[in-house]
Amino acid sequence: MVEEVFRITVKKGDVEVTVEGTDRSFVEDKTEELIRRMIEGRPTEGVEFERKKEELRKFFKEKAPRKHTEFILVLGYWHQHVEGKGEFTTKDIANLYDMVNLPLPESLNSQFFRLSRGDKPLLLKGTRRGRYMLSEDGKRVVEMLPERPKRRRKKGK
Repeated sequence: MVEEVFRITVKKGDVEVTVEGTDRSFVEDKTEELIRRMIEGRPTEGVEFERKKEELRKFFKEKAPRKHTEFILVLGYWHQHVEGKGEFTTKDIANLYDMVNLPLPESLNSQFFRLSRGDKPLLLKGTRRGRYMLSEDGKRVVEMLPERPKRRRKKGK
């Protein structure tokens, strides 16, 4: 038996979107939602995602971290303080690595472990297992980036 496919195409300017499926009410509901967003001028999730990605890349470039521990702190700061999402997981940070086009370290979990140990840990364990947040020291490190002591050149080189 062949299923009936419902298809509705909506076009605004040079953007054209087609909603299709076997459930007529789903296709109609999604089309109405799209039309409402177009009328209200609200960006779709894709546009919003691209905007956030660009803002994250700019922030990351301004902070100019040099190693994975700094990468994690900068991305954690972004998640916790810029986006206001609070605690984060290794998966959250891995997604942010992807957004800034960085390769993941061999073991992200090991990096988190190192950052959460010592007398002055830069990451604190969160309220649930596998969740972390920046400590005050971790926050300070990110806020001080990219201020670094300048290396002195040896004479004659």
